[in-house]
Amino acid sequence: MLSIKRRLWPGKSQAPSSSGIDVDGLTYTPPGAGRPALRGVSLSLAPGEFVALLGHNGSGKSTLARHLNGLIAPQSGSVRVDGMATASSGDLPAIRRRVGLIFQNPDHQIVGASVLEDVLWGMPAGLDPSEGRKRSVEALAAVGLDGFEAHATWRLSGGQKQRLALAGVLARGPRYLVCDEPTALLDGASREEVKRLLLGCRERGLGLLWIAHRLEEALPADRLIVLKAGQIVAQGTPRELIGVHPEVVLSLPAPVALARRLRELGVDLDSLPTSTEALAAELTALLDRPLQAAGAGGAE
Repeated sequence: MLSIKRRLWPGKSQAPSSSGIDVDGLTYTPPGAGRPALRGVSLSLAPGEFVALLGHNGSGKSTLARHLNGLIAPQSGSVRVDGMATASSGDLPAIRRRVGLIFQNPDHQIVGASVLEDVLWGMPAGLDPSEGRKRSVEALAAVGLDGFEAHATWRLSGGQKQRLALAGVLARGPRYLVCDEPTALLDGASREEVKRLLLGCRERGLGLLWIAHRLEEALPADRLIVLKAGQIVAQGTPRELIGVHPEVVLSLPAPVALARRLRELGVDLDSLPTSTEALAAELTALLDRPLQAAGAGGAE
């Protein structure tokens, strides 16, 4: 279970008067491109909210992610983080501390030779070295890498590298996580571990925008946003969109497809279980009902 000291999480006293990420009319055409990668995109992300971003390759998802902490500046429209504009160079250091990016390939953001060195490398300038070390050790413990401080980063597995990337972001005390297909290169066990850690961050008050390449990763989201050719074509809750909207109707996650098939056969189940475990628990409860009823009858 995610366990981390309070100083790494945004407390109420840190909450700014204008809270959240707000994107308004964002349009962007990459250099040399023949058409915009983003066209009039508007969205919001609040602290503690989980928004899943869906779309095919080339829909503009990664370009949008890089706008959210100022890696790319808006050409038209605006991006504001807790009231600060990414177009303002003076606001960028504070914005980048508040908005942590997790990339698909963790090798793209690991720079240290050892695990601890890599987390320390990202500490804010001017932070007391002892405080930076405390934060780094706590962040590594939070993602299950305590005891790995001296390990060479190149020896880590893919899942361990992604957890290290997350530790490096958490150590800087962000308010929001923007994750660009963070489990795409991982095996099943590592994928579930990273998913659990990210959802744990959301439960502790961090805003989570997750670019998902598997629909099942979007099931626990508060909202889904669907991008197509650089435009938002749908947004709503998972229940409103999955299996209903034409852009979110194909390749239903296995637990959802099974639950809906069982409902067609007359089994009283939730049509949108958030995971295989949730569906299994619901089926177990249904199977236990006759046994409980029989036990009560025998007692009489």
